[in-house]
Amino acid sequence: MIWIVGAGICRGHLTERARKLIERADVDYGSRRAIELAEVAKARVLERFDDGTLRKVVEEGRHRDVVVLSTGDPMVAGLGRKLKGAGVVEPGISSVQVALSRLGVDLTDVVVIDAHARAVDSRELEMLNYRHLLILADRKFDLRCLGRRKVVLLENLCMDGERMIEGYSDELEVKSDYTIVFVERG
Repeated sequence: MIWIVGAGICRGHLTERARKLIERADVDYGSRRAIELAEVAKARVLERFDDGTLRKVVEEGRHRDVVVLSTGDPMVAGLGRKLKGAGVVEPGISSVQVALSRLGVDLTDVVVIDAHARAVDSRELEMLNYRHLLILADRKFDLRCLGRRKVVLLENLCMDGERMIEGYSDELEVKSDYTIVFVERG
């Protein structure tokens, strides 16, 4: 059996259920960061999660109890998408939840867009007529695609160099691969 377990994005975010799944597993896998967050000494590091690695983990899960640790929540732009149908997902605290708590904004008032390694398209920007946008971005994300809008950048949540910057999209720059861009509706 395969469990895809969210490790959260901050130390101490691991749920009690997640901890029990990790303890019961025959083998634990994860990125260095996910293993560090979950504080699992016996885990095997996955340097990358390509199709070959996925096949190996799925095959092992047919014979053993396997946990695959995912930073944040596996179903928020995480490994849950990649392992869909291959196992059971145990949620974790995502960067989206942490960002919204810092901003004081309710999840039902936003549309979440994953813009890692891709541009936001015009249909997604039309959502600003109805909801705020919360864009998961990397350093390649060009804020100018938003026009001139008031934004808040939340960089490196729960990591060294964490910062929150308010300003206008045409004056700021995304400087971290771990950035959330909050764009107010309207």
